[in-house]
Amino acid sequence: MTSAPSLPDRLLAGYYREGLRGFRTLMKLAGKNSLQARTRYGARFALRPDEYIDAIVLREGYYEPEVIEALRPYLRPGAVFWDIGANLGLHAVSAAQLATGARVLAFEPAAATFARLQAHVRLNRVDVDLHPFALGERDGEVTLHVNTSGNAGMSSIVHTGAGAGTSVRLVRADTAIATGLCPAPTVMKLDVEGAEAAVLAGFGRRLTAPALEAVVYETSADLLDEPSRCPATRLLLAAGFQLRALPRAASSTHLLANFLAFRR
Repeated sequence: MTSAPSLPDRLLAGYYREGLRGFRTLMKLAGKNSLQARTRYGARFALRPDEYIDAIVLREGYYEPEVIEALRPYLRPGAVFWDIGANLGLHAVSAAQLATGARVLAFEPAAATFARLQAHVRLNRVDVDLHPFALGERDGEVTLHVNTSGNAGMSSIVHTGAGAGTSVRLVRADTAIATGLCPAPTVMKLDVEGAEAAVLAGFGRRLTAPALEAVVYETSADLLDEPSRCPATRLLLAAGFQLRALPRAASSTHLLANFLAFRR
């Protein structure tokens, strides 16, 4: 385990969690825009209180713990975990710490977010294969709309209103595996703001491989009422997966929710 955050960071993080007045003034006086803090799983991150996900991790110790808890049974020795839409690396770094016998790959096409992901991998001294490109249903280039308004996780290649567009590399998962760039996954986390079906389509017939045991993904919270209306879910069901809802364990309730697609 890496060393503990500094005493000033621990004090400021506690001040923030208590919701005490004057926090931003103290941050300004300290010359800080981020605080180093440990999550409930022991990993250490430089968290920015003005960022949506970072703020929840500071307050509650993790963001979407239901995701990492659903993944943990599949992170056995020899497992290959793909974190697609890795953001700041919360799940990828935590998985690498919790399952040292598994191989972890993180995919994040937004340049500034990828830099944070790199920094957090270095900070925690974990072994994560980092890939600064988007996955999709074709190889080439695509426009990524980067959200800079306080929630980098909303950057999207589908939702044009997410922010300014920038060109990023796009790779089919089937291509990445066939060329030896990436080993085939046995478990995945998929959170790509509306492009989930395109990512899954890029696997081609590999999506039906029995070695791919589970996929945790985000879609409409009422999915189980009518699964067929979700393109990503249709692909997973056709590939032989079953579904289970993952009730949110943090205060971030909204119209989307996480689901586990698994094989019997």
